[in-house]
Amino acid sequence: MTTLFLTPPPDFCPRVWVAGCYCEFEDKILILKRSPHKLQGDTWGIPGGKLDEGETPRTAVIREVFEEVGIRINEDKLEEIDEMYIRGPQMDYIFYRFRVRFVTLPVIDLSLDEHVEAAWLTIEEAIKLPLIYGGVEALLSYQKFTMKG
Repeated sequence: MTTLFLTPPPDFCPRVWVAGCYCEFEDKILILKRSPHKLQGDTWGIPGGKLDEGETPRTAVIREVFEEVGIRINEDKLEEIDEMYIRGPQMDYIFYRFRVRFVTLPVIDLSLDEHVEAAWLTIEEAIKLPLIYGGVEALLSYQKFTMKG
């Protein structure tokens, strides 16, 4: 079972730091299906990944989006959302969330080593997929965020 927190619980001990980006086009977000041989294989999630040593969450998410789908994000267009504290089945980790909105549909160049499929879906469509641990909760939280502004 995975639990998401907006503030770290008292005994929270992160071993991994991850950054992810909600890439938006019109009313849809980019969702990627993980390769079967990866951790949580055959599940769906937004582009993102672990921070390299010495890397900021912002730099990491720009790098990860480019590596995974070939999209170059303009740092000025990247909006920081929040950080979530996630207690997963194997470990605690911090998930830094960002978003970028595109006015034209970006071309996807999928990294087949990491992901086997990409789709632009509404949040309602995305939550019906088999998502990574905590994916439903993160998407619903993101949906609330987008309704605010």
